Amino acid sequence: MKIIITILLLVLFNFCKAADFHKQPSSPNVTLTAIIADTDSSILIVGYEGTSLTRGILVRADINGDTIWSKSFEENLSVQFHSLALSFDSTRIVVVGNLEVASGPKNGLIIEFDREGNIQWQKKYNYYLTDDLFEEISFINNKTFAVSTRVYPNAGSLILFDSSGYSFKAIIGGYLDSYSAPILLANGNIFISAVSYGGPGNSSTNFGFKVDTSLTNVYWSNVYNTFTNNNSGDAGKKGIALSDGGCIFSNMCQTVFSMNYATYRLDSSGHVLWSIIGGPYFTEFANGDYLFSNNNYYNPTPVFIRMDSGVSTFANYNSLFGCNGLTSIDGKIICISQNSFYGFDSLDCSMTNIGSASDSGMNYPVDPHFGGSGSAFNYNTTNLNLTPVDGISFYQDCTPVGISKYETSKLKIYPNPSEGKIKIKFDELFRDHCTIRVYDLMGRNCFFESINTIEEAGIHEFDFTSFPKGIYFVEIY
Repeated sequence: MKIIITILLLVLFNFCKAADFHKQPSSPNVTLTAIIADTDSSILIVGYEGTSLTRGILVRADINGDTIWSKSFEENLSVQFHSLALSFDSTRIVVVGNLEVASGPKNGLIIEFDREGNIQWQKKYNYYLTDDLFEEISFINNKTFAVSTRVYPNAGSLILFDSSGYSFKAIIGGYLDSYSAPILLANGNIFISAVSYGGPGNSSTNFGFKVDTSLTNVYWSNVYNTFTNNNSGDAGKKGIALSDGGCIFSNMCQTVFSMNYATYRLDSSGHVLWSIIGGPYFTEFANGDYLFSNNNYYNPTPVFIRMDSGVSTFANYNSLFGCNGLTSIDGKIICISQNSFYGFDSLDCSMTNIGSASDSGMNYPVDPHFGGSGSAFNYNTTNLNLTPVDGISFYQDCTPVGISKYETSKLKIYPNPSEGKIKIKFDELFRDHCTIRVYDLMGRNCFFESINTIEEAGIHEFDFTSFPKGIYFVEIY
């Protein structure tokens, strides 16, 4: 039997700055799914609470993490809020998500709230008795918004809705295509990121296109990534528009050994000015630096990547929590993990030049998948009667929190490959103790243990002979 260690992730946590706050919910089984900044220096967060029977969550908090108000919404079915958007005049909050009835398919859900979290209207949506997964939302103007959906077992789509929730136009994808919510560009048109599965040679494509707000006139369409696995990929999250007519967006593709998000900076013609591995969430510091999450699956890496405004210098950072969403407001960065949120005003670690951004050859002139303009479309709709209940509460977690910079250790691991028994010699970066984690290609934990590194002169032997033959990753911190 041979066990091969192919990637060794060796890090030392140098804490640079504790987070200004870290809030956790007092209720169990809470999942936070999206965060946006409001114009009054507050933040809005959505998610859901519960396990088999869930209820949607909508929370407004200030930039110090203190709750202004919190509401939950329930019915005799599972309610999940996935994303939200604020109208351009900041008077309307629109939330999208899903309803799931035990005896039927999932239904799309849209609710409009006022600024105090009071329901203005609510509807559920179904298209020919399929599973309708409502994912991302963007406002096109104060009266129109777009929702990206996955409609199983048919196709993904991007649907335009009017201010009352009536669906009137759509881009319908091919088999399992998916779209991100559009980015409203500086010139009034929109950019849409998409992924198309099952092309020639069993390949798939991440592409994007510029179209007018009626989904009628397509101005250009470019391919930004291709991959050979036709059942995995992601159109990414909603990006940001820039004043020069370009935008920043993300997508994700999968190969046999990796599943990575990439983030791209486009000019007004859709050409890549730079791209990095990282995403799908990103925001800006007050000084113009960028901060990206790094939600890659097979090869865990630092949660954050910071890039300077000159697109030349990078630093990697780890957080004690994951990243389900990221925003900036009044110079402060606020991030949500699966069940908590936290904020900090800077990352004080010194920047180090660890890479460079470039086109990397990921731009092709013509997209073969997108076929043209949107079509007339309408969902079957039913008015709902979701009722608000007391919202979840958050409390201050006083455990140490911080953002840390990654440094590489010179420890040794041998033999590699092995028959199942390996030795690790730790260097001075691990002076007292550390934690070792071993996981397989699917990301499943196989071994997890805290050890004292000063024993046995810093050399430890590990017996993995019970593991199946294969390739494993080791993470030490």
